[in-house]
Amino acid sequence: MNNSLNRSISVLFVCTFTYIFSEVLLAPFYPVFFEKVFGVEDLTYTGFYIFICRMTVVVTAPFWGFFSNKLNIKTLLYCGQICSALVCVFMTFTQNVTQFTIATVILLLFRSSFVILYPLIIQLGGEQRRETIAGTYQAVFHSGIVISSIAGIWIIQLENPLNAFFVVALLDILQFALCWFFLEDLPKKEVIANDSKSETKTTDILQSNWALIPAIGVIGLLFQFIHNLVRPYFVSYVTEADYFGTTLTTGGILFAIPSVMAIAALPFIRSYAKPHRIPMLYTIGSLLLAVTLLVQGSTNSLSLFVFSRVIYGFFLAVTQAALELYLFNNSDPEKIPLNYTLMFAFANVGLVLSPLTASHLVEEYSFASPLIVAAVLSVFTLAYTWSLALNPVLAKTVTRYQRSA
Repeated sequence: MNNSLNRSISVLFVCTFTYIFSEVLLAPFYPVFFEKVFGVEDLTYTGFYIFICRMTVVVTAPFWGFFSNKLNIKTLLYCGQICSALVCVFMTFTQNVTQFTIATVILLLFRSSFVILYPLIIQLGGEQRRETIAGTYQAVFHSGIVISSIAGIWIIQLENPLNAFFVVALLDILQFALCWFFLEDLPKKEVIANDSKSETKTTDILQSNWALIPAIGVIGLLFQFIHNLVRPYFVSYVTEADYFGTTLTTGGILFAIPSVMAIAALPFIRSYAKPHRIPMLYTIGSLLLAVTLLVQGSTNSLSLFVFSRVIYGFFLAVTQAALELYLFNNSDPEKIPLNYTLMFAFANVGLVLSPLTASHLVEEYSFASPLIVAAVLSVFTLAYTWSLALNPVLAKTVTRYQRSA
């Protein structure tokens, strides 16, 4: 791979990091944020706000994926970055929660363009580097979450946390500058030609049988639903539980543990996430996710809670990488951005439903209930996934790498 492509991939990874950092900056503290800044004490508003955000992404992200096949991708990135920066500056002057929510929707219309970053990196990296790039992406993604969660602890204690959006605007301008000066034109044909040299001919699972799109999409939907179900009220759960004895700062650290472990999982993903091992990694990972979620929602021991959080974070990264690699390995290289965008749209339905469900569970039961429900759904999702192996087309995509291993 030439230096130009390596530089472009590095720039796109930096953009990914700053995007995730910006997205997560206040996410663990939304209930505290809305009460402190706008005087909103109703916990259900957090669920409503996240629902509106996710629905906006569900509607707009596929359009950016479609335009990425029709227009210059650099132009799309420039548009998203500059417009996002301008809206972020406006958000610092919002006077009430309604203005803030409307401004967030406008912001996400443009920030949805960043969904094309990951499939673009995969496409540029080629098939031979796919596991390495997938593992690196998980590390970059979760590094953004870790650092953002730590920064969020400081931001939420400011007299006016809205000033955080000045920082987000500066990061968007940084992205624009990096792309303007260092991002090369993207040689899709060269990448596709390199990929075509692979010994194993790629079957595009989405193009071979369009009936499989919703079947596979449901896996992504359930996966995102489960693991975002536990996020909105996680900090509230660990700080409200007297037997844990945690503060807001400690809650932010506990929230960030899975992201730290996702970074630690990078060498494992690089070494073991080979195509013929994907089904095994997904199965083992899903089972361990179910067990650790159940422990987190039921234990009174802080040490056991932390241990389960560590295991949970490691295999969350492994399982997510396995799902993404399955999609990439069974897609025509030229169709990777389109296929990923379609699956991303399904996954975002799960992101839409999770905050509303979490709000209902917390209101009706307890802060621990989202963890318990997520554990049960993890087992159901694994059973559903393996039931799809009965489909002859999907069975072929699972076994062809096992035969060639």
